[in-house]
Amino acid sequence: MLHTSAGQSGSSREKLLIQRAEVKQKEVCPLQEEARKLIEERAQLRNASEEDLTQSLSKFDGYLVQVLRIKHSLEREVVATARDNRIHRERRIKALHQHR
Repeated sequence: MLHTSAGQSGSSREKLLIQRAEVKQKEVCPLQEEARKLIEERAQLRNASEEDLTQSLSKFDGYLVQVLRIKHSLEREVVATARDNRIHRERRIKALHQHR
């Protein structure tokens, strides 16, 4: 969607952005699976030792840090793409006005 509004459909930039998104998706999938396992195991935590509970919380914290890192990276990419789109639109508008 972002690339189409910038007039970059099919461009190498579009392909690069798609590849980056796919890489990030591959990073998230294992984290998603681990989170599902932790959710399934939460009932067992009531009877878990303090050591097991601490280990589970540490895992969860690690996953949270990874997910937040990926989220922030995606947010930066969205902002950069929006900026690039705005610059492209402004150039196109300026070029159209100069030809009148």
